[in-house]
Amino acid sequence: MVSAKERLYKRLIFVYLVLFPFGQILRTSISLYGRNIRLHPVDFVALIIFLLWIFEKSRRPKIYTWIKALVVTSVFSLLFSLSLFQLEEIYVGAMYLVRVFAYISVFLISWDVVREKAQLKSNLFMSLIAVSLATAIFGWIQYFLYPDLRSLAAYGWDDHYFRLIGTFLDPGFTSIILVFGLIATLAKYHRVKSKRLVFLSAFFLITIAFTYSRAGYLATLGGLLTLLYLKGKIRVFLVSVVVFILSILILPKPGGEGVNLGRTTSIFARVANYSETLQIFKKSPVFGVGFNNLCIYRERYLGYLSTDAHSCGGADSSLLFILAVTGILGLFVFAGLAIYLVKNVSSNTFGLTLLASMSAVFIHSFFHNSLFYPWVMGYFAILSAIGLKKSKGKS
Repeated sequence: MVSAKERLYKRLIFVYLVLFPFGQILRTSISLYGRNIRLHPVDFVALIIFLLWIFEKSRRPKIYTWIKALVVTSVFSLLFSLSLFQLEEIYVGAMYLVRVFAYISVFLISWDVVREKAQLKSNLFMSLIAVSLATAIFGWIQYFLYPDLRSLAAYGWDDHYFRLIGTFLDPGFTSIILVFGLIATLAKYHRVKSKRLVFLSAFFLITIAFTYSRAGYLATLGGLLTLLYLKGKIRVFLVSVVVFILSILILPKPGGEGVNLGRTTSIFARVANYSETLQIFKKSPVFGVGFNNLCIYRERYLGYLSTDAHSCGGADSSLLFILAVTGILGLFVFAGLAIYLVKNVSSNTFGLTLLASMSAVFIHSFFHNSLFYPWVMGYFAILSAIGLKKSKGKS
């Protein structure tokens, strides 16, 4: 018999998945002590799950040891940052850290709910494909109805013209959600030979192409290579690469820098961001400047004036971001967590999808802070919950 507690968690996960494809368009913000704090409905759901989990004696997977190490390291780095900042300056970073903890709790609760429930795992897997599909559909609606979004530059977003950016308002982050959907669909196809899955895979490929995101393209190739290598389908991978490259070459070029795949402006901007993030890392190489104190650091030490810009608090590389905010210690713990996860995925469709998705997001994270993007964290929380090997866990 399903308990009331389990029904509640299932409903919260369902609500999270329903809200997921709406991305940034449901975002609100509040002003707190002179700073704007951005709030998303999916974060609220994750926070509710986190608050319930705190008071819940649920079973926990063996990976929880590494998770605790990551939590302790992150909290210590934030507290250590008081040697650089005042207490009232680090509350924004503390709120971002709570968000990370909330998505960790989504994983822990999801893992506890789906244990030994094959049908529920399958339902969640198909739901993940569904949210990627909804993301693609919303993206095409935006592409045809609102192709010119250069006016968003006034609100801190990049100016995009005839690119599929969808509800996430960023082609890079939209592309990685689509890549996850493509990988999951192909993994499903290898188990259930269905023409509908072939058409869905082609739809995802075409949609990814229209984001004009080079990071998305590389993530696609990396994810497909991992998946098809694990399935022993290297020839299929080569054919897929050829088809994908040909589709990219015949993409329409209506004008604007964004659809120019040879554009260099973003490359120079990214290199400058890498250099700046490394400069921040050097300030406190062992423990970092605290999660997520990048914006306040830039304001105090680098003379940033516009702290509302989306680039202020981020980094264009997740690994450099980890180094900057938690130092070498944090990177070591994060690497240990990732290695443990890789070694303990199941050998079924869910596990193969998880491995291939990890490969894709790892590549993508060299160009965007993908690993800490709320929707990527939420997607991976659920995918990891169903993709880990069976274990009895511990209370």
